[in-house]
Amino acid sequence: MMIIIPICSIIFLLFIIFDLAPRFIEKQWKVFWFYTVLISFSFVIHILVVLDFKLPSPAVPIKRLVSYIFGLQG
Repeated sequence: MMIIIPICSIIFLLFIIFDLAPRFIEKQWKVFWFYTVLISFSFVIHILVVLDFKLPSPAVPIKRLVSYIFGLQG
């Protein structure tokens, strides 16, 4: 099970090399920082899931948001 962490770390590293580095070189700062935040967030979530950390479900906040946007009662 712990072999998943190094394998996925290599995959994340490949994403950084082939997708994030060109954005930095081309000085596309908005895209670079957006990708940096998304990749960092997904890597942290991945590590927490692999380590069997109990993550809260986003279903309730999403349901509340959709209900608020569309004015649904329920």
